[in-house]
Amino acid sequence: MEQADPEPTQHMAKNTSHNRDKTTKATSEQIDSLPNATKMLLHAAQTFLMDDPITRDMLTMNHSDLIEELQQRFQRHLERYYEQSGLQQKVIDLCSERTRNPTEEPLDEAICHLIAQNSQDDGTWMLELPALLKTFHKKGYNCTLGSALLQTALQEVGIQHVHTVLRTGHYIVLHELNDGSIKILDPTSLMTTNKGTPKERLVGYVRTFSPSQIINRREIAEPGNRRSFSFTVQDDKPDHIGGITHECKGHYEEHFYANDPSIKIDISIALENLSEIKDDAKRATDEHSDQTPELTEKYLEAKTICERSPQLYDLDFAMLKRHFKLMHGYDQIRSQAS
Repeated sequence: MEQADPEPTQHMAKNTSHNRDKTTKATSEQIDSLPNATKMLLHAAQTFLMDDPITRDMLTMNHSDLIEELQQRFQRHLERYYEQSGLQQKVIDLCSERTRNPTEEPLDEAICHLIAQNSQDDGTWMLELPALLKTFHKKGYNCTLGSALLQTALQEVGIQHVHTVLRTGHYIVLHELNDGSIKILDPTSLMTTNKGTPKERLVGYVRTFSPSQIINRREIAEPGNRRSFSFTVQDDKPDHIGGITHECKGHYEEHFYANDPSIKIDISIALENLSEIKDDAKRATDEHSDQTPELTEKYLEAKTICERSPQLYDLDFAMLKRHFKLMHGYDQIRSQAS
């Protein structure tokens, strides 16, 4: 005898409703009815950090779950941009060429230089995030986005133990080597090799530090069961391109914060950079007698971004940081560097 389908229960109805909320786009009215901090965060994320719609289930998440959901969506957004930008195909072509014509240059360095050659542009803030690049029809990447794309490329070709890394005022990529060394790959600190020869080319910065140069390594537990770590690089000579310029007891050093491999750009870093755009836009209207032409250009660019994206004027990062407990771990860089 054929068994009849079970009668719907209250539990089944709740599951159906929850699943529907995960795919149903939230309306503007529903988002605007949220507390101001949550509404501000969702508007900023939707405009600048993801191309997925805000769904109804996000409206009832607690703070930690909401930040984690936005974090994951932002990482997927960056992965999709890597594909959509054409960079993924260039990396595939590079690997195919290396198969036909083997070279001694390590693959991680070859990909770093490839991205360096694609990172050139005259912009600064406009090259910060895929959303800004698309809005202003720009090409190239600043340090944050360039490093996120480099890490994505390295992971996709099977290179493991690569992290995006924050140091004071800059963002790079780290490759942990089997012997305990750390290789720094920076696709946006550009230089030209073999000048004036047929082999002249633009490259990024690459340098390997031995285990004896790496001190004060400390593992850090982060939300989402992720593990980051901080460390200090120490050298006998200053390295201005590598940022190792802080003199300490006869050595030169710099502090670094390495993200978990699953994080390309932490959402808190992206939000803080958006806040800095707003701050620079304000400086464009202030009087600065000692303002250099470079700063003036940067401030005016920030003003242009804010005029095209008025949502930035509503972004109060100090409040968001406090309210959602953002910048977990990253403030360590500031305290060490000060």
